[in-house]
Amino acid sequence: MQVARARPEDLAAVASRITATFATAAQALAHVDGSVDPTRVLQSLGGAHVWVARRGGEIVGHLTASLVPRGPRSEAWISPDAWSCDDVDDLAALYASAAPAWLAEGVRDHVVWSFDLPAWTEAWGELGFARELYRGARSAPFAPGEAPPDYRLRRARWDPVVAARLSALVDEAEESAPVFRPREADPDDGSAEAPGHWYVAESAGRVVAQCLAIAYPRTLGIPPGAVHLSALAVTPPHRRHGVARSLVAYTARRERVAVVDATWRSANRPAHRFWVGAGFAPVAVGLRRQILV
Repeated sequence: MQVARARPEDLAAVASRITATFATAAQALAHVDGSVDPTRVLQSLGGAHVWVARRGGEIVGHLTASLVPRGPRSEAWISPDAWSCDDVDDLAALYASAAPAWLAEGVRDHVVWSFDLPAWTEAWGELGFARELYRGARSAPFAPGEAPPDYRLRRARWDPVVAARLSALVDEAEESAPVFRPREADPDDGSAEAPGHWYVAESAGRVVAQCLAIAYPRTLGIPPGAVHLSALAVTPPHRRHGVARSLVAYTARRERVAVVDATWRSANRPAHRFWVGAGFAPVAVGLRRQILV
């Protein structure tokens, strides 16, 4: 087996592997859009630094990454279309060839997103990557989303001060969970303009919970028209009254979409129990390896 930078004539075979990846995921998992335009995929590969593995002259895997700034550091971001392999040995050889260039640029945080299929996530686990994030999704219909007694649910005008205060509750919750890693700043944290539709729960005229609904751009694997739910938070005195679940259902119904999804950390067990209990089935996982050198 040989690993080398992809030649222009290799990219059609890589695009075919990407198309097969999404088709396989769509057959195995609900809420995955398996329709991929090979021509658009081929165009996107044109400017990328793609590594390919060959065995007997046939391409058996590929790997590339985007180097994404994250505050004072950067991450090597490997999306579901950025990799494929026939077995873990192919993936190991690809990673061993590609990663030194990332490390040479000081990028020691490597994050891969994989569809939540055991053979695929376990392959990365063999290379020292640990599960950190879930992306879960569910489809309509939702329950009516009626407010619990003494609460009012509505779509509100964006208030960056209130939104930032409620978003800070997510950090507080993760401090009590074994996350040991600061949450990345979200676009909703005090932004002057709303990054999406802001839904709130009110009690006695005060906002006590929030949920943001953010429309996806057209993204591989995401069903057309899907909406991402973000920044869900409930103030402590109003928890365990059904406010969060009612607000999620209300938001999804008001958005009038077929599929909604959310992302949460695997170590945040209360968040995991909430989203899974609300019917959000894991679709993809984010795995991380941090190189300490």
